[in-house]
Amino acid sequence: MKKGACLPVLSSLQMLFCLTAVLVFSGCCELLGGDFCDDTPTPEMPTRTHTKTPVPPGPSWTPTKTPAATSTPVPDPSWTPTRTPAATSTPVPGPSWTPTRAPAATSTPVPDPSWTPTRTPVPAYSQTPTPTPTCRPIGTKECEDFSRKQEGYKQPRGNASGRSTWRISSMPVTNSYIEHDFCFSRTEMYSFWLIYSNDNSSNKPTERVQFYMDGSLKGQFVSGNTSVPGNPGAGWNNFFESPVLTLGVVTVGIHTLRLALEPGVGDGYGFEFDVVHVSP
Repeated sequence: MKKGACLPVLSSLQMLFCLTAVLVFSGCCELLGGDFCDDTPTPEMPTRTHTKTPVPPGPSWTPTKTPAATSTPVPDPSWTPTRTPAATSTPVPGPSWTPTRAPAATSTPVPDPSWTPTRTPVPAYSQTPTPTPTCRPIGTKECEDFSRKQEGYKQPRGNASGRSTWRISSMPVTNSYIEHDFCFSRTEMYSFWLIYSNDNSSNKPTERVQFYMDGSLKGQFVSGNTSVPGNPGAGWNNFFESPVLTLGVVTVGIHTLRLALEPGVGDGYGFEFDVVHVSP
């Protein structure tokens, strides 16, 4: 095999093989001597270096991180580990969660043999008080409209407050009166006055008017003469007003006012009651 037989080397592996063969062949020539080996120097073949281009990692490649070395702790015989208490979780009520309330314990009463029950007294029966009557305001009352009349008749009069009066006579009839029930809403002092007519043309004493409250005589007054001089009979349409007459203290409720003529007093031709005014 001649030197240079390996020149047409195409790969680095083939080149390495040829270099090895050349070295072996040169060593054999020195050992054998003679013409077995050619002393002509073999031209040095250029060395071909193959550079490998690094390939960057692909999009799916992830570098692997080498874990750091950990040291194993050496236990200390004087060290006592501290136990960490376990954490407790507080339940958070949800929107549909309703806390359950534990019922309070009830104790069963134990009867005491020495205990005597106390009896609650029943209140005594009390009679329901009579309600206060609802009264119309005390005011004016036409005498011809009084509820009860012992004697007399209704007489039309143009100048009367109600265009009429109630006429009673004084002689020879006795106990002639008119009366009416009045409702009093308060307990207090009351009084009244009367409008009347009394034509007395005979110059005799005039009638005496008496007034009663619930059958009890409260007072009286002497009537005036309402006659018109020179015009006999015209005095019946001529009206006077009595003085204010006191009834005294009247309690709440219904009370009867009576107006009467004293028997045997007057000219005998009668007396006409027109209207009564009652007030506190």
